[in-house]
Amino acid sequence: MSEEARNSPRPPAAQGRRERKAQETRDRIFREAIALFAERGFETVTIEQITDRADVGKGTFFNYFQNKEAVLTYFGGIQLERLQQSMDAGEVEGTPREQVRRVLEILASYPEMTPELARALFMSALNFNRFREIGGQPIWHIEGVLGKIISEGQETGVFRTRSSGDEVAVFTLGLYFLALLTWCTGFTDKPLVEVACCYADLALEGLAIEP
Repeated sequence: MSEEARNSPRPPAAQGRRERKAQETRDRIFREAIALFAERGFETVTIEQITDRADVGKGTFFNYFQNKEAVLTYFGGIQLERLQQSMDAGEVEGTPREQVRRVLEILASYPEMTPELARALFMSALNFNRFREIGGQPIWHIEGVLGKIISEGQETGVFRTRSSGDEVAVFTLGLYFLALLTWCTGFTDKPLVEVACCYADLALEGLAIEP
């Protein structure tokens, strides 16, 4: 192969395959790490154990994650990125009520979510006493998005104003986690998106001011 051919840009198909493979590797490391955190607790799990479980080299781990803590922020970061992309595309619009419902629908439609992954995420958070410090940043960003929408609804007379927008936003985001918990523990046979939207509707009816 000529030097020119080696240095020429790869065709889009090759780039797409490379990106898909990288994403698959990142997701595998994430899933296996979360499973280990759930089983043994965050503090006791080593990077070597994660790479052994994921069947990758230690260098590969550091290609995707700076440290163990970065694994905990990965899922929240992906959710925040998905939400931001939807907002940029104009998919979160309408009345404040419709926007809140849409945010929860987007979070619940994460395509790679399984009951097993959801249970491991919950267990990992519960087994790590610094989860709020390490893994909470993306969650607070999402809470901020909801808080802005809810405050707008309160200012325009759509939502009740008894509680602050931030407090209501935390409660509303909690509906997503409640739906996730209900779904992953088998208390419902409905799809996660349907459960989250149902809980959102119940809460929004309580927040609404009757005309």
